Order: sequence, then structure tokens, then C-alpha cells
Amino acid sequence: MSIPKKESAKELYRLHRAELKEPWMGRAACSGACIDIFFPITRSEREAKRAEAAAKIICGQCVVQSDCLRYALANESHGIWGGTNEGERRIISRAIAIDRQDQD
Repeated sequence: MSIPKKESAKELYRLHRAELKEPWMGRAACSGACIDIFFPITRSEREAKRAEAAAKIICGQCVVQSDCLRYALANESHGIWGGTNEGERRIISRAIAIDRQDQD
């Protein structure tokens, strides 16, 4: 049986926390927070939105939010990272790509 994508991302996040792959990760406001709010796997859309809002509050108070967002744009497709969800990061990534094309 394969693990669903979001569950895989949740496990990767646990590993990131354990290994602190980036120096800023140890200073992140989410250290010690419940991982489920950053990777909400729920059957209820309402619960997922509530978890996302809680995660974004934590991110909003984080001193390394911009580092986290840069990392997420390059490495993460699931979960809340740097105060953004998957869809928001796709929009940011597209805007960056368009900006780069305009500069060429």
C-alpha cells in the first residue's frame, strides 16, 4: 500500500525537523508545534481551513518566515511553509518565473 502524498510530505517534515537541514530551521516558530496543523489531513474542509489558519498565525510570528518560504518554493509542494499553502506557493512561483522572463 502506498502512502498518500500529503502523508509523505508530513513524514518529510518530521525528518526535516529531526535533521534540521537548514540552519534557520532550529529558530522556526513551528518547532515543537503540532505537525498536523501544517499538514492537515482531514475529511472536513472546515477542519482543514481551521488548521491552515492556525499554522499561518504561527508563521506570522516567525523570525525565519522568509527563509522558510524561500526553502518551500524550491523544495516543498505540500503543507504550510513560510505562511503559505500549496496554491499560494504555485502563484508565487509563477510570478517569479514571469518576472525572470521579463528580465531576459
